[in-house]
Order: sequence, then structure tokens, then C-alpha cells
Amino acid sequence: MYYEIHGKQVEYEGQECGILVQVSRRVRFYSPIRVDKFVESLTTVPKENAIEKCEMIRDYAARQAGIFPEEDDTHGKIKNTAQFAEQVLNALRGN
Repeated sequence: MYYEIHGKQVEYEGQECGILVQVSRRVRFYSPIRVDKFVESLTTVPKENAIEKCEMIRDYAARQAGIFPEEDDTHGKIKNTAQFAEQVLNALRGN
């Protein structure tokens, strides 16, 4: 499946993406990200803002992935988020 974001094609292979949501100092939980809604949020803002959003989500997810062992399923899903955001950034930047 391909998404078009600011005139650029980005491939999405269907892998689950998500992040940890912190609800209090001690409580956080994994939340899946609806990729279609994420992409929609990027297409409704100027390209520069979309790049900023992608950088933030990529960096946030990359930090979170380090919390879990690599064999943990949640680690993989959060890592998918960072990788998809990186794909979007590469497309938006023309790499």
C-alpha cells in the first residue's frame, strides 16, 4: 500500500505501529497508531510542519523502543513507528 504525502509516495507494508502513552508518573501503556490518521495529519499541515511532526514521532519512538528487549513484541511495533516516520521523512526531503 502506498500513501501520498505532499506529492510524495510512501510505501506502507501493513506492519503495526504504536507508541507508549504516559498517563501518570508510573503508568504508561502501549497504544497502536492508526497509520491512515497519522498520514492524514501530515497532509493537512504545510510540508515543513509535516517534517517536524515526523522528526518528533521518529525520535520519540526510537527512544521508547530502547525500553524493551529486542525480542519483545512491543519493541518491534514501536520500532516500526520510528522506521515508518523515517520513510516519510526521506520521501518529504526527496532522499
